Amino acid sequence: MLRDLIRGALETLQCSAGENATYARGNATFEVSVLPGQAGFTTDPRRGLVVHSDDQDWLLPADELILSGQVTTPQRGDRLTLIRDGVTCVYEVLPADGQTHRLDQTGTLLRIHSKLKSRT
Repeated sequence: MLRDLIRGALETLQCSAGENATYARGNATFEVSVLPGQAGFTTDPRRGLVVHSDDQDWLLPADELILSGQVTTPQRGDRLTLIRDGVTCVYEVLPADGQTHRLDQTGTLLRIHSKLKSRT
């Protein structure tokens, strides 16, 4: 039941806030709708500044990450390419705290860790 609720919420969010992306590993690619998750930032308490980094998490249903006909998990070096406000942004999957991704307790929600590599 919890899995169904999470899946339903994800579908609703993907329809309203999802971003179309191309996911790639080597020459294998596919189109997927991703939700922007937590973006990286640091603070400097002495100056009260928030410094944004190029770290970005992406959320999607775990069973929608399919390469070469197989459900897979993210690997270091995979790429997500999105067009934001006419700018092509390429994010590379990189570990955060030693992991490229995390799954929620039901195995339904996949969080992918990435870093912005280019904007053109």
